[in-house]
Amino acid sequence: MTLTATSWSSPGRYTVHFNAEPGKRYAFVIAPRDEQAAVMFIGGVVGLAADTIANGETSGAFKIIATPQ
Repeated sequence: MTLTATSWSSPGRYTVHFNAEPGKRYAFVIAPRDEQAAVMFIGGVVGLAADTIANGETSGAFKIIATPQ
């Protein structure tokens, strides 16, 4: 399975891949990705572009966190 979080107002995307097992429950939280906020503060739009290129599937304004069930 694949989950992806994107935002219309920020470049990049955060993607997690996991193997879902039958009969098991899964829960995820979408939270702000503080690393991108810091990059934006320091590097502006150029910093955002660099973050997106450098981090690929783990860039973007939000992150996905698996929560225990």
